[in-house]
Order: sequence, then structure tokens, then C-alpha cells
Amino acid sequence: MERVAFRHSDASVAAVVAALANAGIAIGALIAQGPLQGAMGAETGLANSDGDKQRKLDILAEAAVTSALKNSPTAYYASEEEDSMLTINDSGDVAVAVDPLDGSSNIDANITIGTIFSIFPASPAGATASFFRPGFEQLAAGYFVYGPHL
Repeated sequence: MERVAFRHSDASVAAVVAALANAGIAIGALIAQGPLQGAMGAETGLANSDGDKQRKLDILAEAAVTSALKNSPTAYYASEEEDSMLTINDSGDVAVAVDPLDGSSNIDANITIGTIFSIFPASPAGATASFFRPGFEQLAAGYFVYGPHL
């Protein structure tokens, strides 16, 4: 299989991974506080795009990720917590898909949860074309794991 050339640079991918790592550090700090942070597993009465009940920590994790990506070369953003794909940076050259807090139903059980991400080249055809493409075009992916709180 040939590697497909894209308009991205390795620096763009590295910048996005660094931004996501910073968001992960912030999310990990919230989780580490456990009950001292309040009822992080409390349902908000809202549901995400998959119909799952949103919890307080889902919303805080989403805010941490979107805030971190605003100063990165992320053109498009797709999240389980958003109803639609977002444009973050018109001059960005990558598209980032994220589940900011995978396993959030386990928050109060004090077991491992995490953040899943995938990075694709941004398509000139827009957000939808940036995400709905073959997996071999993925530039990077990862999972940040947050252990039990104190």
C-alpha cells in the first residue's frame, strides 16, 4: 500500500497532539480531585450526539479540548459531545475527531476512563469530507488514560 501525500505537515500533527496533551493534563487534574471537585458524574439532563446522557465531567472535558485546539492548526473538529462538526481555524490543515471522555458513565465508579482522538488531513471540500474517508488516510490517533481519583 502506498502512503498518500497530503497538504499537512508533521509540525501540524505535532502541534495538535501537544494541544490535546495539554487538554489531557487539565482533564486528568480534574479527575484526580475526585469528589473534592464535586459530583463530576452527575447527569446534566442533556444528551450527546449519540444519545448518551452527558455528565458534568463530559462538558468540562469538551471545554478543555476545544479550548486547547483553538490555538492549533485544527481546521475541523468533530466530537461525540457536539451536534455537528465545527470549524476551529480557517487556515488549519488537519481535522480532529475526539471523544473527550470515553467511559464517562464510570466516573463515579473510580475506574479508568480516557480521551480518544484521531487526526486526518483537512479536506478542501470541507468538514464532512475531512472525516468521512478511509482509515489509511489517518495521520495519527491516540488515547489518554486517566486512572482512578484519589
